[in-house]
Amino acid sequence: MEQGTGKTITILAVVARLLRRNSIRYVLVLTPKSVIPGWDKQINDHLNIGTTTYQGKKGFAQFEKHGYGYNGIVFLVINHEYIARRVKTLAETPWDVIICDESQRIKSPTSSQSKAARKLAENIEYKYILSGTPTDGDEMHLWAQFKFLGVMGDQEWYWFSKSKCYGSGFGGYKKKLKVRHQKWYRDIVAKYSIRITKKEMLDLPPTVDQAIYFELTGQAKKAYANMEKAFYTEFEGYETTNESMVTNMIRLSQLAGGHLATDTDEMIQFEQDKLFATLDYIRDFPKDKKIVIFVRFREEIDLLSEGLTMLGRTHDILDGRQKNKGIWLDFQDGKFSDIICQSKSGGVGIELFASSTCIFYSSTYSYIDYAQARDRLDRNGQEESVNYIHLLGVNTIDIDQHNVLQDKGNQSDNIFRQMKRRMKDGEEKRGEGKRQSKSRAKKIQPSRSRKTSTRRTRAGK
Repeated sequence: MEQGTGKTITILAVVARLLRRNSIRYVLVLTPKSVIPGWDKQINDHLNIGTTTYQGKKGFAQFEKHGYGYNGIVFLVINHEYIARRVKTLAETPWDVIICDESQRIKSPTSSQSKAARKLAENIEYKYILSGTPTDGDEMHLWAQFKFLGVMGDQEWYWFSKSKCYGSGFGGYKKKLKVRHQKWYRDIVAKYSIRITKKEMLDLPPTVDQAIYFELTGQAKKAYANMEKAFYTEFEGYETTNESMVTNMIRLSQLAGGHLATDTDEMIQFEQDKLFATLDYIRDFPKDKKIVIFVRFREEIDLLSEGLTMLGRTHDILDGRQKNKGIWLDFQDGKFSDIICQSKSGGVGIELFASSTCIFYSSTYSYIDYAQARDRLDRNGQEESVNYIHLLGVNTIDIDQHNVLQDKGNQSDNIFRQMKRRMKDGEEKRGEGKRQSKSRAKKIQPSRSRKTSTRRTRAGK
């Protein structure tokens, strides 16, 4: 199912149906790390049945302690890379359902995470793979994914490639099926697949909004929490100017993106959680499909450009530094696949309908700028439903800002209200933690954590 056609909500409907018919209880989801928070939100939004969700490495540890005592459906959502290290431990749980999201991540028959996924799925009754791009044209990419489903026969890759294929190459990617086996192979793929494209979905709206959630880590998380608390404490109960409010919100937005500009024009860089989540998404995007990325801060533009280069995607930048304002025409003509636009420079007066995928990496606080940016793709000449992807940091100003832009509301008032809610929730959690610590028989000394260094660079003017 292509991006924007509803893979996650579809498989959640399947899980609900299995619960009603077969009394399933434990569901394991393998997915890219950047997508884990999104699964949690989708489960909460779309399943009106009793569920609890454990996420990632820490979630697995919690699941081992508490997951078996829950009465409803229990979801464990972990990233593909993790299972290769813990496949034996994971296999000890009597999973009813296993879902491999973005299954092209296990397309290599010989990779450790592909082997681990197939091993883990062996004794699970209900198996599903989800992908918008299961292959880039090589039929051999499908073998490992359908072997995960248990429908490719008893042979492992070595013997399959020897008996049913010809050719050679590292990992088997240059191998091709012998003619006499092609129909057998393709019939299996067809029998156990559904294929849905955006063009086929007649009821698909002209635009679809999606979110990629990520979590701040390390020093970025600490710095963000400290700055938000200081901002809230400074202005709580006092009147302040819009200029001061916006300045502080800009700094929080920068921190959510992994950097912070100081008063002396220095740029402090933290963990690049937003960047890694974005590149993780783009990594699986077809090379022949174009992407438009709207970015607010120049530091983020340069980091994204480096990341796209590493992924082998051709691109160009449209911001205030370029004298050639006709770069977008080259994009429309297909001279490169992606374009990174600064919100102000690329938001008006141009056409970008050569792409139907738009990523809002970071947005301005102006609804007019946001609406103008959306209109660059959704306009006359666009032949597909447009997907708008929003990068949102969990418990950050990203989500507050996104909600306000969707509602066309007052930016400062609404964001400050959401900040106040987070402060209140944090105080309640800290109070609960203090009560629990007093009840302990022994006083536990906090361990010393190694400090993470930050890199300072000169900020561009």
